[in-house]
Amino acid sequence: MLALGLLPSCATLSTLAPPPSLFPDRSDVEQFDFERHSLGQPPEGFEAPRGHWAVVDSPTAASGNQVLVRGGQAASRLALKRSEPARAGAAEVALRILLGSSGAGLVCDGGEGGSSFLLKAENHASRVALYGGKNGTLTMVGQAPVANPKGEWLRIGLRCDDAQVIGYVGGKPILRSRSDLGAFNFALVSDAGVTAQFDDFEYWVRK
Repeated sequence: MLALGLLPSCATLSTLAPPPSLFPDRSDVEQFDFERHSLGQPPEGFEAPRGHWAVVDSPTAASGNQVLVRGGQAASRLALKRSEPARAGAAEVALRILLGSSGAGLVCDGGEGGSSFLLKAENHASRVALYGGKNGTLTMVGQAPVANPKGEWLRIGLRCDDAQVIGYVGGKPILRSRSDLGAFNFALVSDAGVTAQFDDFEYWVRK
């Protein structure tokens, strides 16, 4: 389980080369909109979840009529099967936080002993934050103010490789950190006590 620290260090975009687009070639992008997945069950294409994840009906989905919902008192993650082990890639998802005082987001997870980077929407602090570290202990490496009230959809993206990690909001790069990532996989994550919904998940990977 990822443990988050609160030791910020600035990860600005201005001091590095211009960031690449999140999805340079749309033909490589795979999608999950959760419309064809069984209700009340975790979605196919993901590993057995840590915590409670299920596809449910929603009249206010980001698109269609079904979303993926996560709830529970413990921090939780849902890993994408087909992304492991990736050497480079990007993922994007629409999410909204309904309950809880912390956040939810996307992680490039290097596994036990490896580096990981987490991009997390934190409504309580009106920000999106980027965390990085090893062995499941992550500290904040950058943050950007984003006003996103509870219950409203926000689209976040994370691009990862062995040189850099970039966080996106609404398709625009806002945070970046130098990276020492090895092989990783993508996962959706949610903090303890948070109920969050996810929709329209997209990704590409290079192995």
